[in-house]
Amino acid sequence: MITLRNTKILLIILLLLSLSINAQKVNKKVVSFGNEIITQEEFRFRFELTPRLGDSSFDIDSLKKEFLASLLAEKLWAKEAEGLGFDTLEVIKYALKPIEKLFIKDALYKIEISDKIKLKNEEIIRANARKSITLKVLILNSVDSVEIFSLHTSLLKGAKFDSLLYVRPESESQQQQVEIKFGQLVEQYVEDTLYNLKPGNFSTPQKTENGWFIFYLTDKIKSTADDKTKVEDVLTERKARIIGTKYLRNFFKGVTIYTDRELFTLLLKNVQSEIKRKSRIKEIKQSGDICLDESDITKFVALFGKEKLDLPFVKLNDSPVSFREFIYTLSFDGLCVKDTSDEAISYRLDQNVRKFIQTELLVREGIKRGLRNSPDVKNNMEMWRTNYTSQLLRNRYADSVIISEEEYDTEIRKKSGNRILINLALLETDNLELIDKTLNDIQKGKSLSSIASEKSNNIIIRNNNGFTGFVSPESLGEIGKIALTLENGQVYGPIKTKEGYSLFELINKLEENDSTLRTAPINIDDIKISHYQKKLEEVFLKKTYQLADKYNFSIDQKILKETKVSSIPMFTHRVIGFGGRIAAYPYTTPWYNWIDKYLKMKKELP
Repeated sequence: MITLRNTKILLIILLLLSLSINAQKVNKKVVSFGNEIITQEEFRFRFELTPRLGDSSFDIDSLKKEFLASLLAEKLWAKEAEGLGFDTLEVIKYALKPIEKLFIKDALYKIEISDKIKLKNEEIIRANARKSITLKVLILNSVDSVEIFSLHTSLLKGAKFDSLLYVRPESESQQQQVEIKFGQLVEQYVEDTLYNLKPGNFSTPQKTENGWFIFYLTDKIKSTADDKTKVEDVLTERKARIIGTKYLRNFFKGVTIYTDRELFTLLLKNVQSEIKRKSRIKEIKQSGDICLDESDITKFVALFGKEKLDLPFVKLNDSPVSFREFIYTLSFDGLCVKDTSDEAISYRLDQNVRKFIQTELLVREGIKRGLRNSPDVKNNMEMWRTNYTSQLLRNRYADSVIISEEEYDTEIRKKSGNRILINLALLETDNLELIDKTLNDIQKGKSLSSIASEKSNNIIIRNNNGFTGFVSPESLGEIGKIALTLENGQVYGPIKTKEGYSLFELINKLEENDSTLRTAPINIDDIKISHYQKKLEEVFLKKTYQLADKYNFSIDQKILKETKVSSIPMFTHRVIGFGGRIAAYPYTTPWYNWIDKYLKMKKELP
């Protein structure tokens, strides 16, 4: 069937993010620390574009204060990381490279494609007229041009369209006539052909990216309903497609690039092995995909060793790309398959390599034009660098927590007597758009458990109607610790986890003691992990207090209060020119409890 745009149009805000985070451009600052500031504009954008549970009934001033505390903590840790030279570390350099390439590629797209799109008044008038008309059609289609032209010849000789369709496989999907509205067809020339047909007539064979098609128009229905389709957006996207296809065809004309097949085979064997391992243990996402994420793929860095990682993988004449750089990019992109056969995995990895090479060539063209130093690229990279270096420094401090066996034994004895079990509705996903949609659905009255039972990446949760069942808080790590502070029916999140993001609701708690029947077994490892996390938070708190003292932050409460923000959170992706997308802003993990404790401690000092 011909490609139609999803009739449930996903509203993705295309942000150009030319935000300049400096005092010269925005003179109102919410926070100052060290020699840096958080401006009113940055705070507002970050606050509004961070997914969270909230609506107009929430105390907006409290939400603003909590988010500012989380953002400030991220900035303080990043400031310290920069002073320690973390921004020059290999892991940061290679982790940020794929992000920088997206922004450079997007800057090139703006110059070569976006800036060249011009809409004519007559095009807009014609499009507005078409959007009120629904076409009803029957369709013959084939990937074989000889077959489709043979069908067309039969029609010209008097064959009935529905008779030809009746004996063909595509008739199964046309029990009712297909409805086509303005903007649903990808190809402009196909839409032009259909709207120019008269009912009872058929088109000439139309070639599309999905094969050949002949349309038979049965009716044109004029609607009086208010169609929200923005014709300018549809026309702009179509022109971008035409201009972009022509540009890429010329750009890649005659280009031949070679990769090291020995290194590809080495990587492929390890990817196949890891995917088959995940398949055996049923680590399958709700979509049916088996995926390798960042943590899976970065294991290969340690596995392959420096000698192999430094070898050239993509053999460009002027400057080859190392095996290391490709692996880090693969870890950023991820790799997912439904078919776990060796052939399917090989094909998927080969597609990643092709995409990588195309991006690399476009990025090099952008760098040649000086786009790496453009304000948009530099400002966005500073924002992502802050987020990454902050996380890395916190991870380094996690390694500093040392707990003796004696201390663990004391904690185990304490937790083995009276204990509390929790039952949660839990949504686990790596898709922030799903989190954002879920938050909106909850506010409309839909239960989190019903969403989790369908959409959670955790197959155990899906099979348990979206619930964890009664488990110890320790078994859920950070989620369990937070859940203990909630009231029944209270929803929390999202929070960042190793697997992606989690949103959860406390359904109920159950208290057990030695005299009651155990609902769930006592897990010693869970108790140890929980105690470790408690000690780790103490380390984080202590270090954050030190950084707050060192960089002497100051919050302008007046400016914070007068900063107008929307109380309805939304999440957006920035769609990248020439393919790809990225979160409009990096996700700031909620971590705000430190600031009240710190300010209280400072106030109590003599």
